[in-house]
Amino acid sequence: MPAKGIRHSLVLNLTTLCLCLSLLVSTHRTVWAQKDIPSEVNSLIEELKDPNEDVRARAASALEEFGPEAKAAVPPLIEALKDTIKNRRVKIVLVKANICRLLEEPLMAAGFNVINNGAIVPFPSHGQQPNFHKNIKKVLKRMNLNGITETDLFGTFHLRVPGGDKYAGYYSSLDAIRLLLNSEEWKENVTGFYLNVAGDFDGVRISYWTTSPEQTQQTVDEFVAEHGLEYIRNPSTPVQTRNSQQYGGEELRFRKFLATYTQIGLDIMEADLLNARRLFATFRLQVMIGRQPYKPHFIGTFENHSPFYNNFSDAEKDQFWLDIAHWPNPPQVDWAHMMVNMVLGCDWNQIFQQASIAPLPPLSISEINQIIRNQGFQIPQDWQPIEPQT
Repeated sequence: MPAKGIRHSLVLNLTTLCLCLSLLVSTHRTVWAQKDIPSEVNSLIEELKDPNEDVRARAASALEEFGPEAKAAVPPLIEALKDTIKNRRVKIVLVKANICRLLEEPLMAAGFNVINNGAIVPFPSHGQQPNFHKNIKKVLKRMNLNGITETDLFGTFHLRVPGGDKYAGYYSSLDAIRLLLNSEEWKENVTGFYLNVAGDFDGVRISYWTTSPEQTQQTVDEFVAEHGLEYIRNPSTPVQTRNSQQYGGEELRFRKFLATYTQIGLDIMEADLLNARRLFATFRLQVMIGRQPYKPHFIGTFENHSPFYNNFSDAEKDQFWLDIAHWPNPPQVDWAHMMVNMVLGCDWNQIFQQASIAPLPPLSISEINQIIRNQGFQIPQDWQPIEPQT
C-alpha cells in the first residue's frame, strides 16, 4: 500500500478507536458479557476481521455510534489497526486528554510507536485550539527516545563536503546533513543516531541504529549524490553490537543519552555556534577538570537555544543531567566526552585522564585560548555562559 494510504487508514482507524474508547471512559460497567452486545455490534466486529481494508474501515467508523455498547469491539479494533499498520515504526500521536491517558500504554504494549511520551494533546475544540497547536508541535519536534532499543542494528556513515578545511569543514559538513537528519525518509528508517567529528577533522560520522538497513543506505546514498557530499570511507554494514561496552555497560541508557545529546547539540550549534564552542571549551577545561557541577554551566544555553531540551519532561531533564555527568570507569572517557567531541570537533583526553585521579585547578581564559588557538575561535576574558531563564 502507498505511504499516503497507510497514513489515511491510520488516521481513520485510530481516530475511530479513540472515539469508541473515549465513550467507554464514562461508563461504570466494567465488563460486558457477549449477550449484552447488540447484534449490529457483533456484525461489525466480524467485519473488523474482513481482509478488505475498506470493509474494516467502514465497520470501525460505524462502531462509533454505539458508544459504550461497542466495548467488546476494542480488541478487534486494535487487531485491525495492527493489520493496517504493518510498519510498527509509523509514528502515532494520541489526541484528546482521556485518550492520551487511556491508550498510550496499551498501544505501546501492542507494539505501536506512540510518540506522545506522556504529553497530553487536547482535542482542538471548545477553545482548546491554541493548546492543541502548542502541544502537537512539541510532540512532533521531539525525537521519540522510546523508539530506541538495545537490539537495533548499528551502523555508521562518514561524510563530508569536499574541499573543507580542518574544523571549518566539519561544521560545514554538519550543516549540510541537517536536511538528511530532518527528512521523513531518515526518520522512518532510523530509530536514533549520534554525531561526531570524522576524517581529518573535516567531516561528520553519523552513527545510527536501524531496523531497515537497506532503506537507510538507499536514503543516504541518494542524499549524498543529490547534495554533492562524499563518503570519507565506505559505509559500515549495520550489525548488532553493544555501544556501551567501554562506557559502563548500560546499553539502553547509553543509547538514549547519545541520541539526546545529539539533538541538544544540533539545536545550540544552529542557534549560536560560537557560543556553543566557547561553552564546551570552558566546560572541559574549567568546570569538568575542577569537578564543578555541570548543570549551572549549561542550563542557560540549553533553555534559551534548545527546543529539544525544553520539550523534555522534568523527569527526562533530570535523567539527562545524571547521564552527562556519568563517569562509570575512570580513567576511561566519561559520557560527556561524546558531546564535547560533537560540539568542539575534538577533546583533550590527557586532561580528563589526569582529572579522573583528582580535581585540577581550572584553566584561565588565556590558557584555554592557547589550547584552542588552532581551532579558529577564541574566548573573551569577560565571557560568561548564558543566564538561565527565570
